[in-house]
Amino acid sequence: MNGSSDDLEVLFRRISGMKRSCIDAECVRRGIHLVGHPAILFFLRHCTAGMAASQKEIADALHMSTPTVAIQIKRMEKEGLVLKAADETDLRRNMITLSEKGRILADEAHDVFDYVEKNMFNNLTAEECLQLKKLFLRIVANLELLKSGQHPPNKTT
Repeated sequence: MNGSSDDLEVLFRRISGMKRSCIDAECVRRGIHLVGHPAILFFLRHCTAGMAASQKEIADALHMSTPTVAIQIKRMEKEGLVLKAADETDLRRNMITLSEKGRILADEAHDVFDYVEKNMFNNLTAEECLQLKKLFLRIVANLELLKSGQHPPNKTT
């Protein structure tokens, strides 16, 4: 990779940045102000029982550091998007729950993400999307091997 505009790493970063820009622009068009990390809202809204989880559970599920989650939760709590309460079964642990305002924002943001993602792949065939998914899964597998200290297999030709 030499840094030219068609290198895969440059394209990954460009796609990620452009997707984020499109999400931001669509949020502005719809009058949505996202506070904190939207993934936390989505996780609480769609992946937890009773829309509640501990900060550690959120951090583990989203592959974020606990301090990063704590900062985001504090911002979101200040905006009235989440509530923090002691866990009834373990008073040392705080449970984070979505407020009504947070639930509404999570749903609105989810609609924005869906809109951008659907349009992002709009001119790809179902076969091309499946092929892309398979390639991404292989890349994820390679990165998981690297993370564990192993080397991914060499290219097959």
